[in-house]
Amino acid sequence: MTSIYDWSTTAGSNTTVAGVSIAEGMSPAGVNNAIRGQMADLKKWQLDIGGSLVSGGSANAQTLTTLSAPAAYADGMLFTFVAGFSNSGAATLNVNAVGAKAIRKHNRGDSADVALVSGDIRASGVYMVAYDESANTAAGAWILLNPATISLDEANTWSDTQTFTQVDGISLASGAPRILWDETDQAGADGIWRAIASGGSWRLDQNTAVAGDFSTITSIFEVSSASALTIAAVTTAINNPVYVNGSEVDVSTGSTDGVTLNQKHIQISNNESATLLMRRRGTDGTLADFYRSTTSVGSISVTTVATAYNTSSDGRLKTNDKPIDDCGDIIDALRPVRFDWTHVKDAPKGVGFIAQELAKVVPEAVTPGDSSPERSYGSPDFEAWAADYGKTIPYIVAELQCLRVRVAALESPK
Repeated sequence: MTSIYDWSTTAGSNTTVAGVSIAEGMSPAGVNNAIRGQMADLKKWQLDIGGSLVSGGSANAQTLTTLSAPAAYADGMLFTFVAGFSNSGAATLNVNAVGAKAIRKHNRGDSADVALVSGDIRASGVYMVAYDESANTAAGAWILLNPATISLDEANTWSDTQTFTQVDGISLASGAPRILWDETDQAGADGIWRAIASGGSWRLDQNTAVAGDFSTITSIFEVSSASALTIAAVTTAINNPVYVNGSEVDVSTGSTDGVTLNQKHIQISNNESATLLMRRRGTDGTLADFYRSTTSVGSISVTTVATAYNTSSDGRLKTNDKPIDDCGDIIDALRPVRFDWTHVKDAPKGVGFIAQELAKVVPEAVTPGDSSPERSYGSPDFEAWAADYGKTIPYIVAELQCLRVRVAALESPK
């Protein structure tokens, strides 16, 4: 066994390491050499997958010289390297002169691995390849796990009739849509993005109100309610809003339905069916996590029959816990009420607490709003107070426990 690639997953089949016999009944004097040899082999393998290698050869016929030298290629063999060249098309990789094999990749939507295109490997970039015997129609190939993303503005300048055959890692093969920049097609020479497809064409139009200055466009793209996909504006500022259904949605005003995404939030409006549908497919567990800064403070989880709304309650996150001994005073101070809502006509009668009153008794159950008595629902800067009635449960349970003790004492034989 000359390298880590000769090791077996069956323990009893491993009889040598680094040239030292480790067979049953080995000499005690060989133990230290065997361990040292194993450490050396593991270190070589760690460097081989850690990005210490630099490819040689040429742009489309790259080579690697590894530290843990395999005698032959095998499924799952993995290497990480710094590219010495940028590829200009289909490429091969020859590791330790074992033999050149095609470098292939998997694109979104492709059912099989495909050849590289220009720019999938960039000089000085760090890449990982895994050997797959079934790839390249069973001829065996190195699968490039992280091909470089091709951006539309890769060249930093857009020349007339410049065609892009790959966008964000998706190959635009012959017959599929191809992205074309045409400087003079639009009136005023503003230019447009044109997507040309076999048997027809569709256009990705720059906002006609802006004369070539993409930085001032207010929307990155718009999916209209019509059957065609239209790009209302093209921009390099990815942080601008995205509208689905043609116009911005503000759930606090108006009646527009659709989806708006921006840096701060997602707004969804719908009047015909469930506004938000979420699914965990096939297994029980967490459906959504909620964070305050970098700390998880709650979640929604599902099983085959129920949904649970969870808040942080791990004992490892708590200290100085003491029994609640003032539960009776707190229960007596609570004022549960029935009431009518003021902001919704013909609303059902409500039951619960007044948040401002509850805050004086169980402040941890209340999220304060504004404190101005002059403000009413719908007025500027109105912010309603809110209550989490679940925070009163520990006091209720503590009082019930106290009552049970008292009842048990009263019922016990004298």
